[in-house]
Amino acid sequence: MEDYIQHNPKVETGREAFINFFRGFLQLKPKFEIINLCSEGDTVYIFHKCTLTDGSINKVCDIFRVENHKIVEHWDVIERGVEKIQSLNNNRIF
Repeated sequence: MEDYIQHNPKVETGREAFINFFRGFLQLKPKFEIINLCSEGDTVYIFHKCTLTDGSINKVCDIFRVENHKIVEHWDVIERGVEKIQSLNNNRIF
């Protein structure tokens, strides 16, 4: 994990940057609800609902590349504030 690569443009790359970001993020007391989890080869995909203490809800897909049982690379796709979205269909967001 020393050579950890981060693809989120709001987070620096590297092991210490990951630790510092996550420590700060946990201060927001996020609640995670895993919707789907999948792995293929060296890649793990986690689709989840992330609710923050202010009531905002994010729809998130985290993608991790793993080597020797350690996370070495991360991408994410985040749709913020989904609790405010008016759907044009009857399908659920999650």
